Amino acid sequence: MNYTISPSLLAANFADLKEQLTALKQAGIKHLHIDVMDGHFVPAISFGTPFVKNLKTQYDFFLDVHLMVSEPLKQIPQFIDAGADGLTLHVEAGSQEEILKALNLIKHSDLKAGISLKPATDIEALIPFKEQIDLILLMSVEPGAGGQKFMPDALTRAQKIRQLFPEVELQIDGGINNDTLKEAALSGATNFVAGTALLKGDIQKNIQRFKQILAEVK
Repeated sequence: MNYTISPSLLAANFADLKEQLTALKQAGIKHLHIDVMDGHFVPAISFGTPFVKNLKTQYDFFLDVHLMVSEPLKQIPQFIDAGADGLTLHVEAGSQEEILKALNLIKHSDLKAGISLKPATDIEALIPFKEQIDLILLMSVEPGAGGQKFMPDALTRAQKIRQLFPEVELQIDGGINNDTLKEAALSGATNFVAGTALLKGDIQKNIQRFKQILAEVK
Protein backbone atom coordinates (compact mmCIF):
# COMPACT_ATOMS: atom_id res chain seq x y z
CA MET A 1 0.00 0.00 0.00
CA ASN A 2 1.26 3.45 -0.88
CA TYR A 3 0.64 5.91 1.93
CA THR A 4 1.02 9.69 1.88
CA ILE A 5 2.15 11.71 4.89
CA SER A 6 0.91 15.30 4.61
CA PRO A 7 2.33 17.68 7.23
CA SER A 8 -0.11 20.46 8.08
CA LEU A 9 1.52 23.88 7.97
CA LEU A 10 -1.10 25.20 10.39
CA ALA A 11 1.18 23.79 13.10
CA ALA A 12 4.42 25.19 11.67
CA ASN A 13 6.68 27.58 13.53
CA PHE A 14 6.71 30.54 11.17
CA ALA A 15 9.78 32.05 12.81
CA ASP A 16 11.58 28.90 11.69
CA LEU A 17 9.59 27.95 8.57
CA LYS A 18 12.48 27.68 6.13
CA GLU A 19 14.35 25.29 8.42
CA GLN A 20 11.22 23.23 9.00
CA LEU A 21 10.51 22.94 5.28
CA THR A 22 14.12 21.89 4.70
CA ALA A 23 13.77 19.21 7.37
CA LEU A 24 10.56 17.95 5.73
CA LYS A 25 12.29 17.77 2.36
CA GLN A 26 15.25 15.89 3.85
CA ALA A 27 12.84 13.42 5.45
CA GLY A 28 11.35 12.60 2.05
CA ILE A 29 8.08 14.50 2.40
CA LYS A 30 6.51 15.39 -0.95
CA HIS A 31 3.11 16.78 0.13
CA LEU A 32 2.18 19.77 2.26
CA HIS A 33 -1.33 20.35 3.61
CA ILE A 34 -2.43 23.98 3.65
CA ASP A 35 -5.60 24.90 5.55
CA VAL A 36 -7.35 27.97 4.17
CA MET A 37 -9.89 29.43 6.61
CA ASP A 38 -12.01 32.50 5.90
CA GLY A 39 -13.40 33.41 9.33
CA HIS A 40 -16.90 32.59 8.09
CA PHE A 41 -17.18 28.90 7.25
CA VAL A 42 -15.01 28.36 10.32
CA PRO A 43 -14.21 31.01 12.94
CA ALA A 44 -10.48 31.19 12.31
CA ILE A 45 -8.58 32.91 9.51
CA SER A 46 -5.41 31.44 8.03
CA PHE A 47 -3.45 31.25 4.79
CA GLY A 48 -4.31 32.94 1.52
CA THR A 49 -3.13 32.87 -2.07
CA PRO A 50 0.12 34.84 -1.48
CA PHE A 51 1.33 32.15 0.90
CA VAL A 52 0.56 29.38 -1.61
CA LYS A 53 2.24 31.32 -4.43
CA ASN A 54 5.39 31.93 -2.39
CA LEU A 55 5.66 28.24 -1.53
CA LYS A 56 5.18 27.22 -5.15
CA THR A 57 7.91 29.55 -6.38
CA GLN A 58 10.45 28.34 -3.79
CA TYR A 59 9.73 24.63 -3.33
CA ASP A 60 8.59 21.61 -5.32
CA PHE A 61 6.19 20.14 -2.75
CA PHE A 62 2.73 19.03 -3.88
CA LEU A 63 0.54 21.77 -2.40
CA ASP A 64 -2.64 20.21 -1.06
CA VAL A 65 -4.98 23.11 -0.27
CA HIS A 66 -7.99 22.51 1.99
CA LEU A 67 -10.59 25.24 1.49
CA MET A 68 -12.57 25.75 4.69
CA VAL A 69 -14.41 28.66 3.14
CA SER A 70 -17.90 29.75 2.20
CA GLU A 71 -18.58 30.07 -1.53
CA PRO A 72 -15.42 28.20 -2.60
CA LEU A 73 -16.23 28.68 -6.29
CA LYS A 74 -15.24 32.34 -5.93
CA GLN A 75 -11.82 31.49 -4.51
CA ILE A 76 -10.84 28.43 -6.53
CA PRO A 77 -9.55 30.37 -9.59
CA GLN A 78 -7.25 32.42 -7.35
CA PHE A 79 -5.73 29.30 -5.78
CA ILE A 80 -5.33 27.65 -9.18
CA ASP A 81 -3.40 30.72 -10.35
CA ALA A 82 -1.34 30.72 -7.13
CA GLY A 83 -0.05 27.23 -7.88
CA ALA A 84 -2.13 24.81 -5.81
CA ASP A 85 -1.73 21.20 -6.98
CA GLY A 86 -4.87 19.92 -5.28
CA LEU A 87 -7.95 21.68 -3.96
CA THR A 88 -10.39 20.21 -1.48
CA LEU A 89 -13.68 21.93 -0.66
CA HIS A 90 -16.40 21.12 1.85
CA VAL A 91 -19.63 19.42 0.88
CA GLU A 92 -21.36 21.77 3.35
CA ALA A 93 -20.07 24.91 1.60
CA GLY A 94 -22.80 25.22 -1.04
CA SER A 95 -25.64 23.61 -2.93
CA GLN A 96 -25.10 20.39 -4.85
CA GLU A 97 -25.03 22.38 -8.08
CA GLU A 98 -22.41 24.78 -6.71
CA ILE A 99 -20.20 21.98 -5.40
CA LEU A 100 -20.38 20.12 -8.72
CA LYS A 101 -19.44 23.27 -10.60
CA ALA A 102 -16.49 23.87 -8.27
CA LEU A 103 -15.23 20.29 -8.57
CA ASN A 104 -15.50 20.39 -12.34
CA LEU A 105 -13.51 23.62 -12.43
CA ILE A 106 -10.76 21.98 -10.39
CA LYS A 107 -10.73 18.86 -12.59
CA HIS A 108 -10.71 20.84 -15.82
CA SER A 109 -7.69 22.74 -14.51
CA ASP A 110 -5.82 19.41 -14.13
CA LEU A 111 -5.65 19.63 -10.36
CA LYS A 112 -6.52 16.91 -7.88
CA ALA A 113 -10.15 17.47 -6.84
CA GLY A 114 -11.09 16.69 -3.26
CA ILE A 115 -14.17 16.94 -1.11
CA SER A 116 -14.36 17.06 2.66
CA LEU A 117 -17.05 16.67 5.27
CA LYS A 118 -17.42 17.67 8.89
CA PRO A 119 -17.73 14.97 11.58
CA ALA A 120 -21.53 15.35 11.84
CA THR A 121 -22.22 15.25 8.08
CA ASP A 122 -23.72 12.05 6.68
CA ILE A 123 -21.22 10.23 4.49
CA GLU A 124 -23.90 9.63 1.87
CA ALA A 125 -23.76 13.36 1.13
CA LEU A 126 -20.65 12.55 -0.90
CA ILE A 127 -22.35 10.15 -3.31
CA PRO A 128 -23.55 12.76 -5.86
CA PHE A 129 -19.91 13.78 -6.43
CA LYS A 130 -18.47 10.30 -6.92
CA GLU A 131 -17.46 10.86 -10.54
CA GLN A 132 -15.74 14.20 -9.89
CA ILE A 133 -13.53 13.44 -6.90
CA ASP A 134 -10.01 12.11 -6.65
CA LEU A 135 -9.81 12.47 -2.88
CA ILE A 136 -12.09 12.46 0.15
CA LEU A 137 -10.90 14.32 3.24
CA LEU A 138 -12.45 12.88 6.38
CA MET A 139 -12.28 15.29 9.30
CA SER A 140 -11.62 13.47 12.56
CA VAL A 141 -11.99 16.73 14.53
CA GLU A 142 -14.17 19.78 14.05
CA PRO A 143 -12.54 21.90 11.31
CA GLY A 144 -11.08 25.26 12.17
CA ALA A 145 -8.38 24.71 14.79
CA GLY A 146 -5.30 22.58 15.30
CA GLY A 147 -4.37 20.43 18.27
CA GLN A 148 -7.79 18.81 18.83
CA LYS A 149 -8.24 15.24 20.01
CA PHE A 150 -9.07 12.49 17.54
CA MET A 151 -12.75 11.48 17.38
CA PRO A 152 -12.82 7.66 17.54
CA ASP A 153 -15.99 7.34 15.45
CA ALA A 154 -13.94 8.63 12.51
CA LEU A 155 -12.62 5.08 12.17
CA THR A 156 -16.11 3.72 11.51
CA ARG A 157 -16.74 6.56 9.09
CA ALA A 158 -13.49 5.79 7.27
CA GLN A 159 -14.53 2.16 6.85
CA LYS A 160 -17.89 3.20 5.42
CA ILE A 161 -16.25 5.62 2.98
CA ARG A 162 -13.88 2.87 1.85
CA GLN A 163 -16.86 0.60 1.18
CA LEU A 164 -18.69 3.26 -0.83
CA PHE A 165 -15.58 4.56 -2.62
CA PRO A 166 -13.14 1.65 -2.89
CA GLU A 167 -10.75 3.40 -5.29
CA VAL A 168 -10.68 6.93 -3.89
CA GLU A 169 -7.73 8.41 -2.05
CA LEU A 170 -8.95 8.71 1.54
CA GLN A 171 -7.30 11.46 3.54
CA ILE A 172 -7.86 11.87 7.27
CA ASP A 173 -7.17 15.02 9.26
CA GLY A 174 -7.40 15.75 12.97
CA GLY A 175 -5.60 14.25 15.95
CA ILE A 176 -3.42 11.98 13.81
CA ASN A 177 -0.37 10.95 15.82
CA ASN A 178 1.64 7.88 16.81
CA ASP A 179 -1.33 6.52 18.75
CA THR A 180 -4.03 6.96 16.08
CA LEU A 181 -2.12 6.55 12.82
CA LYS A 182 -2.18 2.76 12.57
CA GLU A 183 -5.90 2.48 13.35
CA ALA A 184 -6.66 5.12 10.74
CA ALA A 185 -4.69 3.16 8.14
CA LEU A 186 -6.37 -0.11 9.09
CA SER A 187 -9.74 1.61 8.65
CA GLY A 188 -8.94 2.50 5.04
CA ALA A 189 -7.19 5.86 5.13
CA THR A 190 -4.25 6.26 2.75
CA ASN A 191 -3.29 9.92 3.24
CA PHE A 192 -2.58 11.28 6.71
CA VAL A 193 -2.61 14.96 7.66
CA ALA A 194 -0.76 15.76 10.87
CA GLY A 195 0.46 18.98 12.36
CA THR A 196 1.62 18.87 15.95
CA ALA A 197 2.74 15.22 15.75
CA LEU A 198 5.12 15.99 12.88
CA LEU A 199 6.20 19.61 13.26
CA LYS A 200 6.84 19.85 16.99
CA GLY A 201 10.22 18.59 18.15
CA ASP A 202 12.53 16.62 15.86
CA ILE A 203 10.76 16.66 12.49
CA GLN A 204 12.86 13.98 10.85
CA LYS A 205 12.48 11.59 13.79
CA ASN A 206 8.72 12.26 13.88
CA ILE A 207 8.35 11.42 10.20
CA GLN A 208 10.52 8.34 10.50
CA ARG A 209 8.27 7.09 13.29
CA PHE A 210 5.18 7.65 11.11
CA LYS A 211 6.83 5.68 8.32
CA GLN A 212 7.67 2.84 10.71
CA ILE A 213 4.08 2.64 11.95
CA LEU A 214 2.68 2.60 8.43
CA ALA A 215 5.17 -0.12 7.42
CA GLU A 216 3.61 -2.32 10.11
CA VAL A 217 0.10 -2.07 8.65
CA LYS A 218 -0.98 -5.32 7.02
